[in-house]
Amino acid sequence: MSSQKQSRTPSRRTSKKTIFQQTLKNHHEPTLPTIRMVEKTMKKIQFVTSRNQLFKELPKQVMQQTLKKILNYLEDSNKIILNNDGSIGWIFVESVKPIKSRSR
Repeated sequence: MSSQKQSRTPSRRTSKKTIFQQTLKNHHEPTLPTIRMVEKTMKKIQFVTSRNQLFKELPKQVMQQTLKKILNYLEDSNKIILNNDGSIGWIFVESVKPIKSRSR
């Protein structure tokens, strides 16, 4: 018997599932330590005039796309405000823990 290798040629029609899987493969989500690093930096400096300035202030490098996702997350959680001029401000106020009264 002669064995012939069948070459797999990509089909012209790609299923939605395949496209979704390829998108997920190339899609990076920010990790919790990265989110906390950006959050801590913004909390410390309070205001930056641009995303690029924040990018330079971060202690470690972050991909621009990842930083954009983190900033959107922080805006959705009402910790920062993204202004139309590109500036970013820290607006989250941590609540003071109430003092527990002693009951006898």
